[in-house]
Amino acid sequence: MVLLISPEDGEIFDKWFGRHEDTIKLDGADLDNTAKARFILTKLDKREAEQFRNHILPKSPADVNFEDTIQMLKKLFNETKSLTRLRYELLSVKFDGYDRKEYTGLVKSRFSAAQWTNMTEDRAQCLLWIIGLHSNEHLDLRLRALRELEPNPSITLSELADRLDQVIALRNDANFIGGSSTVVHAVTNSSKRHHRHNKLFHQESAMAPPSSSTPSTPSFSTTSSSQPCPKCCRIHGRQKCRVSKYTVCRNCNKAGHLARACQQKKTHVSNAIFIAHTSAAKHNRIYTTVHINGKPIKMQLDTGAEATLLNVKDWERLNMPKLSPSSANLRTTTNAQIRVRGQLNCKFVLNGHHGSGRCLVTDTVSLLGMDWIAQDNHLYQLMQGKGRYSEAWL
Repeated sequence: MVLLISPEDGEIFDKWFGRHEDTIKLDGADLDNTAKARFILTKLDKREAEQFRNHILPKSPADVNFEDTIQMLKKLFNETKSLTRLRYELLSVKFDGYDRKEYTGLVKSRFSAAQWTNMTEDRAQCLLWIIGLHSNEHLDLRLRALRELEPNPSITLSELADRLDQVIALRNDANFIGGSSTVVHAVTNSSKRHHRHNKLFHQESAMAPPSSSTPSTPSFSTTSSSQPCPKCCRIHGRQKCRVSKYTVCRNCNKAGHLARACQQKKTHVSNAIFIAHTSAAKHNRIYTTVHINGKPIKMQLDTGAEATLLNVKDWERLNMPKLSPSSANLRTTTNAQIRVRGQLNCKFVLNGHHGSGRCLVTDTVSLLGMDWIAQDNHLYQLMQGKGRYSEAWL
């Protein structure tokens, strides 16, 4: 009756308890629940017993009742395979000529473990669709599909395919994400952005030779593509810059450069976070579904956002949880005030990754900022231009 845990061989706590539950509850009817819990714990091997003790700290085994003991043992020593994998293993079982009775028992055992009676038509379609992606080149696509399927048991095949198509489209927008000439919808703190661009400008100044006509003014190459452009601060030659000589800087009101390349000291607004609206076509914007407090919310991805914004309608979909006052000062690039109704601390699931953070409730579009994106390391690397895109990108 010793409890031997070996998930690789199918030996898990549920199977052991299923074999001995009647003995414990019926033959041990005269024992109280505390004594039953102690009896079960005496059947644990040394390693499993130590693992159990560590997980219930600061309590001791004597402080944990029978029901909680059973639940903790199930959590620690039950099947670690996903439900989708268990169902795949059921569909993959084959008779290889060994004992037919053993084979029959294997089928029944896997059928029970796969919870096949709870299988819905939509879930079955999704499972068969994933199984059909058997080629090695589809590995990433299978993984992404499984990550969508596991936390969303009610997802339909059409929804699953649409989400994967949406993710695959990110590859086609790699230049857009990586900072091409298209303006990205960015939320960025003005003081940090000024410091970064000012540093780049002075690096250019230190490297460039002085002009003969104006010794104190740096001379910028018109063909170099490795240094920031003095007109827009992007990395390209000055001749390729699209900023007109008539463009007026909103910081110093002088013509010929953008505010992010301005060398005049900026006037800051305390706690200001600026929003630069994208000039990209609507179909170029990238969206993803984030589960916030268990509710799916469609949000726009942003490569430079330092804050996550939640539209007030989406906040209402979350049953209007209580908001805390926020000191954040949201403004447009024209310095117009954006109303912040409050802030919400919540839990979210992004691409299968669980995280938590703050979002600001506004009347603008729901925007997924880098503070949340950074909690999904793979997506964060892609947004920083360090990841690899493929048609089956995760």
